[in-house]
Amino acid sequence: MTTANRITLGRIALVPVFAVILLAYIRSGAELYRWLSIALLAIMAIGDVADGYIARRFGQQTEIGSLLDPLADKLLLTLALVILSLADRPHVDRIPLWLTATVLCRDAMLLLIVVAVGVRVGQRAVHPRPIGKAATVLQLACVFGSLLQVGDSLLRLAAVAAVLCTLLAGALYLLDGLKILRQPSNITK
Repeated sequence: MTTANRITLGRIALVPVFAVILLAYIRSGAELYRWLSIALLAIMAIGDVADGYIARRFGQQTEIGSLLDPLADKLLLTLALVILSLADRPHVDRIPLWLTATVLCRDAMLLLIVVAVGVRVGQRAVHPRPIGKAATVLQLACVFGSLLQVGDSLLRLAAVAAVLCTLLAGALYLLDGLKILRQPSNITK
């Protein structure tokens, strides 16, 4: 178990804590819960940067880490986007539902691609792209924007940018997956 993987597992363990505190804020409107949500979100974002840096810098890149890191991101962002787009309280800056739907559809498609490529090639052969990382950063910015109450127009602008990057990343992942699936099989019968 590497240090990078421990940090990633810590991020995953914090996701339900974040969700409970976020839901407590939505139900009560208590500023303490909002600021605790922001603090936990910041800790997990810093942890994401730290685990990637440590893995690369100290040669701690592992197969399990390459699976757990995006899983931690997906769990956090999916949960936060769903909660904050469905929250119907006057004290919550709602994330547009169309952003959440786009992210969920792209992630479902990506999961299908990874499974199909895994079955066909026998390994995880679809790799992250910079535009996918940009989409993740913009989605995270929308969650921060909602919690920091930046206002509807700025939140919508960030959501539009996040949707565009998410759609572009999804299209590129789809093309990558189709390219791999169209290659002749290396599996001998």
